[in-house]
Amino acid sequence: MKKKNLSFSFGLRVGVEIIILISILAVATVFLVKSGMERTYITSTTELLQAHIQGLSYRNSKFMQQLRMYTMSDPVTQGGSEQDLIDWIISHRKIRSSDFKEIAYCSFEDGMAYNDEGQVYDVSGTEYYEFMKKGEKSQYISNSTGSSNDDAAYYVCKSVSIKKKPVGFIAGAVSHSRLADAVDAIKIGERGYAMLLTGDGTVMAFPQHELVMQSNFTEVNEEFGGVSEVAQAMISGESGHGWVFSGVEMELMVYGPVSGTPWSMALCVPEAQVYETSRSLTIPMIFFALGIAVILIGTASISVFRILKPLRHLDKNMNEIASGNADLTKRVEVRTNDDIGSVTKAFNTFVEKLHGIMKDVKDSRSELSGAGEELNSGIQDNSVSVADILSNIESVQSQIGNQSASVDETAGAVNEIASNIESLERMIDVQSHGVADASSAVEEMIGNIASVNQSVAKMASSFEMLEARAKTGNEKQQEMSERIMEIESQSNMLQEANSAIAAIAEQTNLLAMNAAIEAAHAGEAGKGFSVVADEIRKLSETSSVQSRTIGDELTKIKSSIESVVSASEETSATFTLVSDGIKETDQIVRQIKSAMEEQQEGSKQIVEVLRNMSNSTSEVKTASMEMSEGNKQILEEVRRLKDATGVMNDSVSGMSSSAMKIRETGSALEMISLKMKASIEQIGDQIDNFSV
Repeated sequence: MKKKNLSFSFGLRVGVEIIILISILAVATVFLVKSGMERTYITSTTELLQAHIQGLSYRNSKFMQQLRMYTMSDPVTQGGSEQDLIDWIISHRKIRSSDFKEIAYCSFEDGMAYNDEGQVYDVSGTEYYEFMKKGEKSQYISNSTGSSNDDAAYYVCKSVSIKKKPVGFIAGAVSHSRLADAVDAIKIGERGYAMLLTGDGTVMAFPQHELVMQSNFTEVNEEFGGVSEVAQAMISGESGHGWVFSGVEMELMVYGPVSGTPWSMALCVPEAQVYETSRSLTIPMIFFALGIAVILIGTASISVFRILKPLRHLDKNMNEIASGNADLTKRVEVRTNDDIGSVTKAFNTFVEKLHGIMKDVKDSRSELSGAGEELNSGIQDNSVSVADILSNIESVQSQIGNQSASVDETAGAVNEIASNIESLERMIDVQSHGVADASSAVEEMIGNIASVNQSVAKMASSFEMLEARAKTGNEKQQEMSERIMEIESQSNMLQEANSAIAAIAEQTNLLAMNAAIEAAHAGEAGKGFSVVADEIRKLSETSSVQSRTIGDELTKIKSSIESVVSASEETSATFTLVSDGIKETDQIVRQIKSAMEEQQEGSKQIVEVLRNMSNSTSEVKTASMEMSEGNKQILEEVRRLKDATGVMNDSVSGMSSSAMKIRETGSALEMISLKMKASIEQIGDQIDNFSV
């Protein structure tokens, strides 16, 4: 049989082992880096997604706040009609925010929308009208409607109640293109992008604009693997991540719902970008591993060759000793003063000792046989103990694995708590600003109430003066009415006197006619009396004419007096009504003044409550910061525990490996013991062949 070259065999074996170990190390390193990059990308992209979702929610909250001036307008707060509200919206079109394309009032009664440009159209079949009509919530943000990115819009809706009765809602149309531009501006690395879906899966924002408002991702072809499933999860309001095939390459998609809307947002990152770092490490790692393997193999081969060169000389001498009848009295000649020479000396010493041992062995042949049996029994006991140790190590290793998983879950939970604490801090800041603004508004309202109180007080004083003057005017009017009644009485007396004068004139005229007749009878003697009678007749006629004229004038005066009396009575009644109205108005003004004073006191209490809220908010903010610091310490302790768990796991793995080796060694020793027991008898026969 051809003798093997030990240097070549050892070098080949070491080289193969080195290549295998370095290959395993390189593959494991690349795999760990790849897994770590994927976890890092998922975590960072999820946090980035939540930040952008928060931004969209803030944007929609701002739009919702802008609708308050419509839902709190005068027709709403003062209990006007729907038509009053529509007229108010149209008359205030110029105050509409530039964020809205139009503002419309949608009535629950007829399902019609009345916008601020005077247009009327039917919205009874729209999604946002059906939602608001149910009355489950007072506000809503709809999906985008329209056939393209340019003409599409979504509606921000806020309910309107007049006299505590829901009558409709205000809808503000927001341009979809502005929302799509904001989403398109989101970039993740070089090629990562954002997308937005409606509540039914229709694309609201996507880098390929031709798909916007045209495609539904829940109905895509099977060639886009995983897209439909992820879209279904998105419209169901779920959060998570998944791998999808875009038609060109695999992409990591992290998604979540946009609060307050039926929308869902996703951030997409190409696979090449996710694993870019691990791929860039693969080729250098391969060349590095090959270089190390070549260097180690060459170094090991050269070292082994130089080390084994003296051994070949020793081998030659040992073969000379071993040849023949195993004469233990021979010794190997020492030629070198190095490790091989030391080995040769040790071999000579060993042979010398073996010489003595073989001599003793011959004497203790039976004892050696018994010792072999005891060794076999001990090895079997050792095998049982090693099996128990392995079982315990496997149990400990399982518990450490469970502990490591618990530590990972704890770390994830603590990270989520940290994220919640950061969100809480942001909300506390917003609340603090809101409380400060509310406090300023209430203080300003208190100032306005004080000003109104002063105005009401002046009005009350003015009403008192007006009431006194109205009372005086009423008294004067009554006096004037009495005077007019006296004038009317005197006018009646004058009418009677005029009638008497007319009667006298008629009698005088009759007397004048009789006198003229008598004068004519008297002839010449009655001519003078005839002249007198003629003058009396003329005077009677003139008196009669003047009496009729005076009678006509008195009739007119009486008619005028009657009109004045009637007007005076109406004026007196009006003064009485005015006085009563002033009294009632004065009472109302006094009630308003009392209510404003009560409101001022209530506003002061509100200011005090807002101050307490502000102080509480500051305390909560301080506590939140302390929680954040404590959370960081917890994270540090969890990391240390995780590291310690890893060290324990490695140690237990080492123990398990060592125990397995012990078990294998025990099995080998057991086989050796059996062989030794079988061979002891043969050795006993062979010992006799040694020359001692």
